[in-house]
Amino acid sequence: MSLNTSKSIAIAARRREVARLRLQGLTLREIQAKVGCSLGTVHADLEALETDWRAQAEADILDWKALQLAELREVKRVAWENGRLAIVLQALKLEAELTGTKAKAEDGEPMPIQIVLDR
Repeated sequence: MSLNTSKSIAIAARRREVARLRLQGLTLREIQAKVGCSLGTVHADLEALETDWRAQAEADILDWKALQLAELREVKRVAWENGRLAIVLQALKLEAELTGTKAKAEDGEPMPIQIVLDR
């Protein structure tokens, strides 16, 4: 095992311990004493963990949105094939909400989707 790999494993283990202790409600100084590293290292570990957690949460949200959009596409397809235009319209509204693409009127207010479709 290379030195970099060993160091990475040690850092990951320390960060898991720092996270566990922080989730138990310990202060940074208490974590420092238990883990045996500097206060700056504890702070840096928590920042790195927060960055990792935030990135994972964002990825999870994007995955969830992709699944929701796929389901809406299927609902629209089936509804269209069966002439259920009200359902197609509702699916389009939900899709616009999920993607953040609601049309805006000149005054900046969201436009009803019926107006958008009529244009």
